[in-house]
Amino acid sequence: MLILQQLPSPKDIQDELGHSLCKEIGSESIFYIHCDVTNESDVEKAIDKVVSKYGKLDIMFNNAGISGNMESQILKSENENFKRALDVNIFAAFLGAKHDARVMIPVKKDSILFTSSVALVMAGAVPHSYVASKHAMVGMVKNLSVELGQYGIRVNCVSPFSVATPMLKKAVGIMEKNMVEDVVSSCANLKGVVLEPEDIAEAPLYLGSDESKYVSGMNLVVDGGGIRYLLRYDQINPVRPVLIADVKDELGHSICKDIGSDSISYIHCDVTNEYDVEKAADMAATKYGKLDIMFNNVGISSNIESQILESENEDFERVLNINIFSAFLGAKHAARVMIPTKKGSIPFTSIVSKRANDVSHAYVASKHAVVDMAKNLSVELGQCGIRVNCVSLFAVGTPMVLKGIEMEKTKVEEVVSSCANLKGVVLEPEDIVEVALYIFGE
Repeated sequence: MLILQQLPSPKDIQDELGHSLCKEIGSESIFYIHCDVTNESDVEKAIDKVVSKYGKLDIMFNNAGISGNMESQILKSENENFKRALDVNIFAAFLGAKHDARVMIPVKKDSILFTSSVALVMAGAVPHSYVASKHAMVGMVKNLSVELGQYGIRVNCVSPFSVATPMLKKAVGIMEKNMVEDVVSSCANLKGVVLEPEDIAEAPLYLGSDESKYVSGMNLVVDGGGIRYLLRYDQINPVRPVLIADVKDELGHSICKDIGSDSISYIHCDVTNEYDVEKAADMAATKYGKLDIMFNNVGISSNIESQILESENEDFERVLNINIFSAFLGAKHAARVMIPTKKGSIPFTSIVSKRANDVSHAYVASKHAVVDMAKNLSVELGQCGIRVNCVSLFAVGTPMVLKGIEMEKTKVEEVVSSCANLKGVVLEPEDIVEVALYIFGE
């Protein structure tokens, strides 16, 4: 069994503690290796070391994780902290799974485990970066369980409730274990017991054992309880001005010209560039006197490669950057101009995220992250009268989908309809628009 663990930065990797733990146990069945889980070479070397030493890797526990700065307000959230949490919490998990699969596929068995968080099923004073990264992980677990299940490899996840570990005590600024346990217990539905680290450990022990031989794609909760132009021209309300922000300048200006109204305008905006996003939000507020709706509808599907061994690291990071980091930037600057007015709406676009299939792991992970960041933001910004929601779409024959799978529109519609429970209708982009318009409305 290989356990990947990491603290907030590479310099914090605890070599001394790792060697000390091995010495204390005093058995040849345990050893330690220095590993920066965000460095592919280190991860690859760790896995190869296990295989060379023990002849196989039967269980891989991707347990690395950081909470990041415990700042739950988006206006005070630091971009680098957000990216760092994604790097350690989800990109590292992707690297671990990638190299796990490399050595497990030939033997057609074994188990890959991840640690997520109870933040998946609750929203509140938790950093958006942490919540988004942990939700992304569960999405990737579901997707991996489909891909790797055909090789007899089980993929599961554990989402623990808060427990008084050193990381939690440091994060909340309370170093007394009893005080942390009192706070946690007061929030729990299950009374009369105190959650200990050993209780959490029982979950991965079960999921890694033969007792769970037919359990895969599970998230075991231990808690005691770019824009892409969708709007039809005739659906744009001329009373409510629209600012389109995109990098397709020619198309953007052409749309404004076709509509032919002062109520719509275009601005060049790279959604991964904070300066561009800030400028777009400010332009809307300046030109129209307010920003009442910020629709974060940007997204890319990545290379349509659903096998983890064929997935490119750069592509994974690029998809996270566009699909989730840009959504974070959009929400951050929407909140900046909406909070003083005590109202507004921030919608996002995700996918039907409960489905796991042959969609790229990068895409599924990023879209899961969007959903839970929306939940977390709704708690923070709700006190300011700002609504935060998300539209999760089933597959529809848009140009992006047609290009991604290289199929004619009618063929795509046939395939999609065959998978749907609701028969006799074909999902069109306009149907998605109606949902977005409903969320926009009063």
